[in-house]
Amino acid sequence: LIAEIFFDAIQVGLDEFDEAFEVPLRDTYLVNGTLTNVSGDGIANEFLLYNEAEEEWFNVGSDENGTFAAYVPAGEWLIIVAPFMQDNVTETLRQPLSVGATSDRLNLDLNTEESVHVTLQLKELLTESALSDMSVTAVSNDGYGNITFERTDDYGNSSEMMMPGRWSLYLNRSVGTKMWFMDTSSEPF
Repeated sequence: LIAEIFFDAIQVGLDEFDEAFEVPLRDTYLVNGTLTNVSGDGIANEFLLYNEAEEEWFNVGSDENGTFAAYVPAGEWLIIVAPFMQDNVTETLRQPLSVGATSDRLNLDLNTEESVHVTLQLKELLTESALSDMSVTAVSNDGYGNITFERTDDYGNSSEMMMPGRWSLYLNRSVGTKMWFMDTSSEPF
């Protein structure tokens, strides 16, 4: 779902009205600040806010100085700046954001960080065989949301650029009578 709603024009005349017209209003609040890179320079970038509870996405853009401002629906959001190259370094940002009447949502300083290139090889424990065509999900222990790795190749390999932090890996897949399960939450990396 995209968090933008457009309405038809409402004509307001000087005479009596024939029919009442209801206009739903969203509980939105101003969110503003500056998006900067690892070097501290403002950057022009489109980034996303994701509200997992409402399964809603919201687009925000910053100008060449990194300045951004948008009216965002109330709720718990995850700021996601997709990995991008800057001066031969891949940078990204994932950060929780609470939007409401009393939340800290004005004059935000959003600073990207150098991404971590995570590579994994998925093998079956009993046979040591490489597991191909499997998707592993990394779940942040720091509130950065989930990242699904690309499906593993023929050798069980997959990689992803990730936000630095503590992550746990999950896999739950069944094919015919076989089932594979992985949960590293007791030992996050």
